[in-house]
Amino acid sequence: MSANEEKAAAFKAKLGNALNQSAMGTCLSLGHRLRLFDAIIDMPGSTFTTHILAEKTGCNERYIREWASALTCAQVLTFDVSKKTFTLPEYTHKFLKSGTVDTQASFFQFITMFGAVEDDLMQVFQNGGGLGYDKFKNFHAIMAEDSEQSV
Repeated sequence: MSANEEKAAAFKAKLGNALNQSAMGTCLSLGHRLRLFDAIIDMPGSTFTTHILAEKTGCNERYIREWASALTCAQVLTFDVSKKTFTLPEYTHKFLKSGTVDTQASFFQFITMFGAVEDDLMQVFQNGGGLGYDKFKNFHAIMAEDSEQSV
């Protein structure tokens, strides 16, 4: 394999990783905004079935299952095939629990916020101008939450 082919293969892998990480980021944002991580951390052993988590959070079980499966693929959650349970490892708790100094989950809300304005950004790229804060749904709420965590 030539040096250019090796660089091309590495770049292709980098793009695949970016896609996977973006999907994980969206799931982290959802888990934070819906307080799914907080609910899981409050469960014994941070272990749950999708039915129990759905019942505890008032969310639809099917979407909890899809979310938990995606985070298992991303190696955020683990899955016990014999018990059909998911677990959030203890070492992740301080980074995913809401309202703590160490939480990182809240920052992933920026990914979905920026994605929501992509069409508006295309218009700015093509026609000039700018985007006001009103286009960035929840911007001030996200910034306030992040400020509370770091103050």
